[in-house]
Amino acid sequence: MGTGKKILWGIIALTLLFFLLLGGLALFVYHHPRTLTSTIEKVVARAAGASLEIRSLSGSLRPLQVRAGGILLRPRDRQRGFYLKVDRAALDLSLEGPFGHRRLVLKNLDIDGCTLRVQEGMILPRIGGGRKNESLFARAAGALAGFFLFRDVRFEAARVANGTVTARSGARELSLTGIRARLEKGRPFRVSCRAGFRWPSQKISVTIPRLLLVTRNAFPFSGPVVGGDLSASGAVFRGDGAAAEKMDLKTAFSYDRARGRVTVGPAVFSLQKAVLKQPAARAGKVALGITLAYDFASRKLTADPLDLCIEDAGIRMDPGWSISPVDLRLSAAVGFDFAQGVLSVPRFRVRLKDVFSVAGGLDGGIADGSGIRVRLSEGRLWPRKAAGLLPPKVKAAAGAADFSGPVRFSGAVRIREDLRLESDLRILFGKNHVTFHRGRIRAAGDLSGQVRVRGTLPRVRLTARLQLDHGALRAGETALGPFGTALSVSGEYPRFRITKLALHLPEVAFPRGGKKLRVRDIRLRSAAGTFDVESGPVSLPDLRLESGLLHHLRVSLETGGGHLRVTCGGDETGLVAAAAALGLVPPGWKLEGTDAFRVEAEDEPGGGWRVRSRLDLRGLSFESGDGLYTGEKISLGVDASGAVGASMDRFSGEAALRADAGEILLDRYYVDLKENGLFFSLDGAYAVRDRRLRLSRLEAGFRHILSARLRGSLCHDPASPKFDLFLTVPGTPLAPIFEHFVLEPFQDEIPSLAKLKFKGDVSADFRLTRDGPESDVRGRLLWRGGRVSSDDPAMRVDGIDLDLPLWYRTAAGNGGESPLNGHLTVTSLSIPFLPAQPLDLSLSAGPGTLRVKGPTSLRIPGGTVRIGPVRAGRIFRSDRCVETRIGMEEIDIHPLLARLWPRPIKGRVSGRLDPVRFENGNVVTKGSIGADVFGGRIVISDLGATGLFSPAPLFRLSARWDGLRLAEITTGTSFGKIEGVLRGYIRDLEIAYGQPQKFDLLLETVKTKGVRQKISVKAVDNIARIGGGQSPFMGIAGVFASLFKQFSYKKIGLHATL
Repeated sequence: MGTGKKILWGIIALTLLFFLLLGGLALFVYHHPRTLTSTIEKVVARAAGASLEIRSLSGSLRPLQVRAGGILLRPRDRQRGFYLKVDRAALDLSLEGPFGHRRLVLKNLDIDGCTLRVQEGMILPRIGGGRKNESLFARAAGALAGFFLFRDVRFEAARVANGTVTARSGARELSLTGIRARLEKGRPFRVSCRAGFRWPSQKISVTIPRLLLVTRNAFPFSGPVVGGDLSASGAVFRGDGAAAEKMDLKTAFSYDRARGRVTVGPAVFSLQKAVLKQPAARAGKVALGITLAYDFASRKLTADPLDLCIEDAGIRMDPGWSISPVDLRLSAAVGFDFAQGVLSVPRFRVRLKDVFSVAGGLDGGIADGSGIRVRLSEGRLWPRKAAGLLPPKVKAAAGAADFSGPVRFSGAVRIREDLRLESDLRILFGKNHVTFHRGRIRAAGDLSGQVRVRGTLPRVRLTARLQLDHGALRAGETALGPFGTALSVSGEYPRFRITKLALHLPEVAFPRGGKKLRVRDIRLRSAAGTFDVESGPVSLPDLRLESGLLHHLRVSLETGGGHLRVTCGGDETGLVAAAAALGLVPPGWKLEGTDAFRVEAEDEPGGGWRVRSRLDLRGLSFESGDGLYTGEKISLGVDASGAVGASMDRFSGEAALRADAGEILLDRYYVDLKENGLFFSLDGAYAVRDRRLRLSRLEAGFRHILSARLRGSLCHDPASPKFDLFLTVPGTPLAPIFEHFVLEPFQDEIPSLAKLKFKGDVSADFRLTRDGPESDVRGRLLWRGGRVSSDDPAMRVDGIDLDLPLWYRTAAGNGGESPLNGHLTVTSLSIPFLPAQPLDLSLSAGPGTLRVKGPTSLRIPGGTVRIGPVRAGRIFRSDRCVETRIGMEEIDIHPLLARLWPRPIKGRVSGRLDPVRFENGNVVTKGSIGADVFGGRIVISDLGATGLFSPAPLFRLSARWDGLRLAEITTGTSFGKIEGVLRGYIRDLEIAYGQPQKFDLLLETVKTKGVRQKISVKAVDNIARIGGGQSPFMGIAGVFASLFKQFSYKKIGLHATL
């Protein structure tokens, strides 16, 4: 036998031996299955280092099946973190193909009740390390098995039911329950389950009641594109401070093998309700539609389209600030190149319902550092709705502002690698109607123009051209409008330049005295100005203001270093005419003159303002409507400076006024201001909260005539006004005061004033107080070194020293206070009908009263008259009164009547008038004065007067006489001599204009023993003429009467009334 045959027979023998062994092994396993189970468990345990337990195992050859139950695989030794349990498993198999090329077909794998648990730190069982160390025998055995048994394996179908997968990592747990899967050749793969996720420490849980995955390709997933659909419905999310319900997801996915491209989508995600506790937020409905695609070859990811919709959303930022409802929509196409690090968004559109919308694109390189470029092709913002999203404090600061219509914007923004922004934006306003309302202030207008922003933040260049048309402004009763304004600004942050500022007000109306005052054609313009928004300086050096009333006004505004300075002024601005036009001048007055003024205000470091001003009026003339008040060519200057508190609660400062040229005539009073200039100065402070004015000094007067000073404090609380003031008139010569305020005004009516001459200095000191309804003024007038003299009639009063106390009080009584005392002393009093004599009076003043203490004795020719005491009451009222008494005792009548009666008269005068009362221009007396004269007696009573200071005063008296010897009265008179005794009366005599107005007169002779009753012819003739009659001695009667010189009479009587 040759060598080749031996080898062939050896192979055949080995083959027969292999089949014999295989057949024997199969027969043994069939009759002893438990032995096979133990063997498999031991082999797996040694190979994987894990514990495997199979509770039941069975099978059959025809058909070829394997059944197993209670399969449990768990860690052993160092293995941990995994656990696999299969309740039941069934496998149907078959061998197909010719001998030597057979294939094992797994026709169906059915698993029911499968549980897999994995944990953090899991170590999987170790599976054998491949064939690199296999022996020659093992390789030969494997080749024989492949030749005689099967060469490869093919899978056809599988089913899983009641599967559970649980994965834990720390406190986090992911679970899939109720897993049902079906994989079958020629049909799509389908798997469904219920999913859940819990994280107790973070109080987070997610529940997905139904999760379904279905492939679009049939198994074994042949073809260039493999894909499927994934859906989840009814998902619920719970978290600490957040929750979402009824979440649904539907999406398709695919993988293109040829292009290496993965696509997810179109995907649709939605939820019906979402709540976020901090910040408090909610969403009624959320829907997301997206299609994702990833190209493995180019490493590009795209999302096209991407659509997001959020409806009925709301957010509560704090207890006073909530935003709702909000509807947001986003649509875009997004791409990202992982290889180049380039992001591309060819288009996007975002819209927040009724608030804003924006469309554009985005692209940028992340890897190359080129940054991200955002293109805004069209954007719109509705400020009216956007204002509802602002915090309450911001809305309160903006007041009740409204901005109708959209604001449009477009341009580009680039986000550089260093996160700095480059921008080129345009913001357009298209006649947007703007309104503002706060308190009594209302404003409105139509805003147009554009703002362009270019450059890298923060160093951006800004150009703005804005215009406001049909503007209107109302503050209380003051109204502006319609008006227009324009503003142009350019520059680079932070410093900008104002290239144009213009404002035109056709008319301004504001109330004054119940009427509307209107100022027309107001124009404000400026072509230069700067401001720095970072450091704060603002400069408007040349603001020019023109109006129908004021002209050539120039205003400047400067800020810097934490200070603000505002200056306003001009020359020949028409301020005088404006005052008349605005009703600041009484009706009917004429006012002319030129002006120049300047006002400067600067804020103080500690808050508040410092204000300085100057006003000059030149050639000022005025005339009242009735011509009583006039002025010509007056030069007047006012300087004022002061400080204003930070919260406008305090004012302090000083002011000075001077008028040193021109003439003024105030009714009767004339002043030449060049000789006697007018001056006024003030230094004080005012507290708004307390309504208190403090006067450190107030001085006013006419130079060389009179001046007065005032200091103290006032509180003008309407409920309880108070003041405490000190008024001082320094020592001033009386002569100029008399000349300007008495002589010149009244000398035409009273020519005798021109004959009076005054000397001495006058002064005054008063304190004025008020507390609530009660007022009190007290003080004194002083006249030192005084003298009054007159040449016609000859009168002279020398050495006058007057201290006149005065006291005014609204309340009755003096409150228990002592009266004010004063005095009047005169070294020499020399007036007509009185001999020269000194005078010394003690004065006393109470509230509204003035007294001359004790009686005053005045020497008169023939004796002394005692007057007083004198009491004047209500001296500060129109119904003032004076009360005194007058007494005479045994005054020799001859010296008294020496100048009136041509012959010496013997007699005495005595009497008393008590009281003598003057009130309301009337004089009333009680008492009488009697004279023993002409051998009889005369008594005068009822002396009085009415309207004493009126143009026609009326004087009254009554008198009676008895026993008068007519011979003593008529002897030596032109009337003619009468002898006899006279008695009679005159009652209710009233004299006005120097003429009797009323009387009742009785004259009659009384036959007396020892006294002749004779009358001369001349006396008869005069008596006959009384009453306008004719002489009785005419014709024959005259011839007859010439024969006699006197006649006897029986009785002479006269009774007359008027």
